[in-house]
Amino acid sequence: MAELLDDASTLFLTRPSHADVLRALGFHVALEYGAGEEFRAVDSFLTRVHPDLVRHVQRNHNYDWISLHTIVEDQHFAAGLHAVADAVSFYAHHQSGESAVTLIAEGANAFASLQKRYYSELFKELETFHSSPLASLSRRNLPIAGAFWIVQYASPADWAGVCALERDLFPGVEELFTPGCLQTSAGKFPQGLIVVKQRDELVGYAAVFPLTSAGEAAVRVGNILTVCSLAPGDLSDQIDERTPAVFFEVVAFREDASRAARKIVWSQVVKMLRHHVGRIYVSPVSGVGERMVTTRGFRPLTYQADRPRVYERTGFWHERSGTRPRSNM
Repeated sequence: MAELLDDASTLFLTRPSHADVLRALGFHVALEYGAGEEFRAVDSFLTRVHPDLVRHVQRNHNYDWISLHTIVEDQHFAAGLHAVADAVSFYAHHQSGESAVTLIAEGANAFASLQKRYYSELFKELETFHSSPLASLSRRNLPIAGAFWIVQYASPADWAGVCALERDLFPGVEELFTPGCLQTSAGKFPQGLIVVKQRDELVGYAAVFPLTSAGEAAVRVGNILTVCSLAPGDLSDQIDERTPAVFFEVVAFREDASRAARKIVWSQVVKMLRHHVGRIYVSPVSGVGERMVTTRGFRPLTYQADRPRVYERTGFWHERSGTRPRSNM
C-alpha cells in the first residue's frame, strides 16, 4: 500500500514535460470521475446501513464533506473535460508524433491501473483480517478470551452482576431483571445469556431466548416485556428452524467494554439466530435501541403507553457482526 501511495504522488512529476503535463491532466480527470462514484457509494452505504449515525453527524454539518462531494466531483469532472478540450485544441507539439488525445488517454489509463492495484491490495488486506485471530474468534464457540477480557455464557455467579449492570445502564427499569428470573430463563436455555468480563468485572451482556407457541402468544397479547415475565412453559430449549419465535431481550455494554469483545458478542447472537426463520420479538428500553430495531424492519405491537413497547419481525437481519457494536438495546 505504501508503494501505491508513492506511485500516486510521483506519477508524471519526476521529469516534467509537455507530454507528462497532458498525461497528468488525463490522470486527474479520471480521478475526479472515480471520486464522484466513490463518494456516492460511501454515502449510499452510510445512509442505508447507519442512518442514525448520518442523522447525528448532520446536526452540526459534519456530514457536509461527504454529501457535497457526491456533487462537486461531477462538477470537477465536467471542468476537467473542458480543460481536455482546450488542451487538444491548443496543443502545439504534434510534430513529436504524440497527439494530445493519446497522451491524455495514457494518463487516464494510468489512473485506472493504479486504482485497480489499490483495490486489489485493499481486498488482500481484508482477506488477511478475515483469517486473523479476531475474525476466527468470532466463529468459535464460547468461551472466547482476549488479552484482558472473556466472553462466555453466564453462570449462576454472574446473575447478580448482570442485574447490577442493568441498573447502571438502564436506570428506572432495573426491576425488569432479577437473579431469580435469570435462574429460570438460563436454566431452560443456558446459551441465552452471554456476558463480557474484563479483569473479572462484568461489563456487557446479551440475552436471547427461544419461545414456545405459548410464550409467543403471551408476548403478542402484551404479557411478556422481559425474560423475567416468562414462565417455564413459555421457553424452549433450542433455537432452530422449528422454533416458532425468539425473544431478543437485550444487548448492552459499559462504555469501557472492549470493542473486540463487543464484536464477539454480536457475532455469537448472529450465529445463534442464523437458522431461525420465525418471528423475533424485542422490547428496547432506550431511544438508541428503538431506533436500531425500527431501522432493521421491526414493527411495533401496540400496548400500554407506560410500558416498554414490543417490536416484531420475521427472520433475523443478516448483517455482519459488529455493525452496531456500541448500541444498548
